[in-house]
Amino acid sequence: MDYPIRTLILADEQEAGRLAKTLNRNGVLVRHYCIEGLLTSREALKKDQWDIVLCRLEPGRPCDLTELVGDPETSPPFILIGPVDDPLVSATCIQAGIADWVEANDTKGLVRAVRRTLRQTEALQESRA
Repeated sequence: MDYPIRTLILADEQEAGRLAKTLNRNGVLVRHYCIEGLLTSREALKKDQWDIVLCRLEPGRPCDLTELVGDPETSPPFILIGPVDDPLVSATCIQAGIADWVEANDTKGLVRAVRRTLRQTEALQESRA
């Protein structure tokens, strides 16, 4: 990507900064906005157009992903960052329409997931045009 992608990061400010720096260092330029909490997440999703949403899932703090993601046809693609080896998390991701999910400390996996998701989204938009 040679242009900044509009990235909504659902995480605390420190984690959001770390994720943005990781992506920027690996050639994915991001212009990000960080928010915490389900209500502010919904507001931010409606307020602006996002290329991608990164959602940090904290162990022991469940999130209703289905309610947050909304319609996969009209919502930006979501990538979940968290405990991917949990079968309940995997099932919830599939049910909610999450584009991809990666382990919290898997930097290379995150970069690959973002690039792959953006390519898939672009191809889908071109096929609809």
